[in-house]
Amino acid sequence: MTGKIIFPDPKEAITDAKHILFVEGDSKNSIDPKVLRLLLGNNINVLPLGPSAHIRSAAKSLYRYHPSYYFLIDRDHFTDEEVEECWGKYPDPDRDNLLIWRLRELENYFLNPSFLGKSRFCKISEEELEEEVLKIVRKRLYMETANHVIIRIREDFKKNWIKIFTNPNDFTDRKDTVDLLTTTLHSGNYTKKVWNALSKREIESLFEYYHDKITQGSENISFDNPKWLKYVKGKKILSGIIGSPSFFEVRDRAGNKIEKKAKLDFIIRDLLLDDNIVKPGDFTELKKLIEKRIQIPLR
Repeated sequence: MTGKIIFPDPKEAITDAKHILFVEGDSKNSIDPKVLRLLLGNNINVLPLGPSAHIRSAAKSLYRYHPSYYFLIDRDHFTDEEVEECWGKYPDPDRDNLLIWRLRELENYFLNPSFLGKSRFCKISEEELEEEVLKIVRKRLYMETANHVIIRIREDFKKNWIKIFTNPNDFTDRKDTVDLLTTTLHSGNYTKKVWNALSKREIESLFEYYHDKITQGSENISFDNPKWLKYVKGKKILSGIIGSPSFFEVRDRAGNKIEKKAKLDFIIRDLLLDDNIVKPGDFTELKKLIEKRIQIPLR
């Protein structure tokens, strides 16, 4: 995938809604735009804008010119401080109108059995549902921790450890250029940083750091201390839980079973539209923030 930002068709953005919320997703059928449309109603237009990096770039580029554009992304690798700062000021048209979910992915909000277990299509108790979710999380724990280490090292390598060249007089021919480039890349300072970052000692230290953050110092992952929801990817966990016919069953009017993505969409829609089911706190807070903002006349 290239770094090019693909904006939606302008005709798609021209609707009765003056305010537009851009979210992650490849199409209108992605889970993020579907959930946000159900949650926020018709007061704001919700459009997918690709992956998180595209949305962040768009937010930085457009907020000065479009104060009625808002942007929402998954938590991914952002820190608690970065997340809470944007929630405290959102929406902030003088900054970038960017909000970051408090949990790792939107799907993580549906993993809590006190919410998902309220579905009328759930065939097991909330206690049983909780154990099934935790069973999958525990199986994925080491992989999720290792991926955090990789992301951390990958982000560190993106830093400007090596300064780019600025003097064309240093480059006289192909051979001298390759020699200078090799010497620079093999410089003691850079080589030392790379070696330190990739040493077994550093890797082990990072693994322990992220394992401790995810588990809060305990091997017993639970919903009593659900901070792991900020670090573990929930997309595959949710699809696995809802996809199991032993846990959830949805049938159409003819009695035929609804499966796969259609089943997931049906259950999520039913949960969000049922006024008797208490929604996750971040869903409620986001709705209040957006509703408050769209009542303010645009400058």
